Amino acid sequence: MIARYALYNKKTKCYLGFYTMSNPPDSESCPVQFVLDDDKYMERIWMTNSWEKAEFVRTHSTEWYNADYSSPTNDYDPEILEVRKLEFPS
Repeated sequence: MIARYALYNKKTKCYLGFYTMSNPPDSESCPVQFVLDDDKYMERIWMTNSWEKAEFVRTHSTEWYNADYSSPTNDYDPEILEVRKLEFPS
């Protein structure tokens, strides 16, 4: 089995997905900002390979100009989120 870790919103009972937004082309930021979202119709779940990384993202938000897939913008209260392990066949 392949393990991945995702963030689950206990209030809405949804896994957090993500969407992307283009950053201004003249800025010195990364070109695309990644933002966590718990829209139940979102088909992309944000996942990572380690529990530690998921826990860090649960409790920290990255500023828009540095927000990439591994460190997205997270506007959620950490108390309503929990890290969950997802397993997939290898």
